[in-house]
Amino acid sequence: MRRPWPTTCAATEALPAQLSASGRVLLAKRLGKDKTLLNDFASLFVRLAIDGSKTVRAEATPHLAGIAEAQRLELLGQLLKDGDTTQRTQAAELLARLPGDAARALLAAAAETETSKAVQ
Repeated sequence: MRRPWPTTCAATEALPAQLSASGRVLLAKRLGKDKTLLNDFASLFVRLAIDGSKTVRAEATPHLAGIAEAQRLELLGQLLKDGDTTQRTQAAELLARLPGDAARALLAAAAETETSKAVQ
C-alpha cells in the first residue's frame, strides 16, 4: 500500500539539512528498516547515503539495495551529474560498488565530462 504523502514535499527534502548528524543517522535507520518508506523517500535516502558525515553514510549505504535499481541508478546518476564535488565523489564511489553495466555506463559518461580530479 502506498503512503498518502508526496515524496517530493519541500519540507521532506529540506529535513536532512535541519538535523544533526545523529538525527540523520536515526532517520537513515528508520527509513532503511521499512522498504515502503525507503522507496517512497528514495531521493532523501540517497542523499543520506552521500552525506558529508561518514557515520550517516555508513548507516544509509547498506540499505540502498532496498531501493528499486532503476530509481537508485537514476538518483545516483543525477547527483553524479549535478551535485557538488563531495556529492559527485560519493555518488561515483557508490556507483562503482554496484554490479551491472548500467552503473558502469553512468560512470564512463561522467568521466568524460568530469573536471575534478577527486571525482575522476
